Amino acid sequence: MSKIVIFSFLGCLCFLYTLNLFLRGGWKQIIEGVLGLLIVLTVVASFFLIGWRWGLLAMLSPFVLVGLFRPLAQALAHKILGYRTGADDEPSSMDGLLQQMGSGEEGFRKAFEKIGRDADKRRRRLSTLASKSAVASVLQRHNVSFDEYEKLFNSLWSSALHDLSWKIVATPNDLDSLIQMKRQGTSDAEIWSHFRDLK
Repeated sequence: MSKIVIFSFLGCLCFLYTLNLFLRGGWKQIIEGVLGLLIVLTVVASFFLIGWRWGLLAMLSPFVLVGLFRPLAQALAHKILGYRTGADDEPSSMDGLLQQMGSGEEGFRKAFEKIGRDADKRRRRLSTLASKSAVASVLQRHNVSFDEYEKLFNSLWSSALHDLSWKIVATPNDLDSLIQMKRQGTSDAEIWSHFRDLK
């Protein structure tokens, strides 16, 4: 019985944690921290309450459950908020970089090194996406070079669509729509509205 209670409670916590990733608001980070702590405490408690074998399973469960709950959590968040969101909506490193830049010459140098590493990492990930047949087909149909593809991504990354940028450039239909809208001179506000309102 205690196994069912613990895993049910852990499942509920993981679902709420996943849902919170897609929600917005000032309490988002606090809620994420509280739920994360509760998940850790539940996993630790499981070792004492139901044995080490079940404890090991409980330790692995959050990684699996968060992945499984993502589509449902995203759909529910869309209903709650009225617009589509992604789980990675925080360009959180920017504040840290600015702070580091202000800490003298060494901090400035390290900040620029990090920016360079991040840019290389994004470029490698984009290159992998661009080589996938479905994405490559869209790029070829619109005669879009890799550099132009990267510019499309960067325009999303630095905009209010930051959290959906990877999803848009990796999804053939979204990418096709983005290229067409950019070429038609669609405003950033209309592009935002289009991708936020998608089901």
